[in-house]
Amino acid sequence: MAQYVDIEIRGMSCASCVGRVERALSQQPGVINAQVNLAAQKAAIQVEAGTATTSLLN
Repeated sequence: MAQYVDIEIRGMSCASCVGRVERALSQQPGVINAQVNLAAQKAAIQVEAGTATTSLLN
């Protein structure tokens, strides 16, 4: 079962930043998917329920 977490990300200024942040988030243990929105300065992350990533993001 997956859990969804939204986090605020500050300091992004271009599409290249979005790509780097998405790649970094996607490489974290337990992360299934990460989508970053430059305009909103936020990331929507799908994580496996019960992973360490889930507890760190809450």
